Amino acid sequence: MHIAIVGAGALGLMFGGFLAVKGHATVTLIVRKGRENDRPDVLLESVATGERTTWTKPLRATSIPDDADAILVCVRREQLDDVLLETLARSEKPVVVLSPMMPKLYEEWKSSLGPNLVTGMPSVVAYVNDHGSLRYWLPSVSPVLIDESRPAIAIVNELAETLSRAGIRTRLELGVHETNPAITVTLAPWFVAVGIAGSVEALLQNDALLGLTERATGEARELGTRVGTMPVAGHLTRFLKPWLLRFGKRLLDSSQKEVFHYIDEHFGHKLRAQHHAMIADVLEMCAEKGVKADALVEMRDRLIEVST
Repeated sequence: MHIAIVGAGALGLMFGGFLAVKGHATVTLIVRKGRENDRPDVLLESVATGERTTWTKPLRATSIPDDADAILVCVRREQLDDVLLETLARSEKPVVVLSPMMPKLYEEWKSSLGPNLVTGMPSVVAYVNDHGSLRYWLPSVSPVLIDESRPAIAIVNELAETLSRAGIRTRLELGVHETNPAITVTLAPWFVAVGIAGSVEALLQNDALLGLTERATGEARELGTRVGTMPVAGHLTRFLKPWLLRFGKRLLDSSQKEVFHYIDEHFGHKLRAQHHAMIADVLEMCAEKGVKADALVEMRDRLIEVST
């Protein structure tokens, strides 16, 4: 099996490393022109167990190889653009998108890719630390979900099986393209709030921003029930109260410092562009579905303020 991975960030490197080293698949990272000959080893380290795995000199290319069996897309939301879509459509390969896709974008891509478009929800978390090592978490409860196609796409089924054998538990499930937007829009206000505050600690010290985020989450949760199938985690957001979050942070601060470091760097700084794209998507859907969005509009304005 030969998998081309679009997106050589932490998530793409993690999936690629597990598939290549533990799943014994051929993996090619699709990179920008000029970086195809840059082939450093990738060191993967489990935060939970300390296990270290080296992916030696990953293959890189500037275009999707003709002999690739499928394409795994691991880019940020704002990078799901027309240029990428045209590239994927020309390949005529099954495309598994692990990036968040809202219904309108999903329909646009579906009209171009047809049955080759398969959506997924990654439960894994990864980042590259200051030493260049890829640090990752593999949640024991939530598997990676991949939309179960009807009729089945054999290579996508094989991909799911290979990921599970490699150690990334993966399950095929009907309706992932509906579950994905529902949970994504419901959690979006908390991600954006960290982006506005700059860190989890700064957010927890800001009562006004916490109150705004709680109200925005209520609006987003209502939207989530109208755009897709809401999983249990989405309904649990109604219990995310400031006192509970502060208590949880104090309880976990000493044992889970790396988790908070990841959240601060990832959602507090790195993903500003994705925050803007995501909240624009959410507000557009609120307008279409007739969902009140006063708090979400205020969050968007606060995000714009801190980004200028």
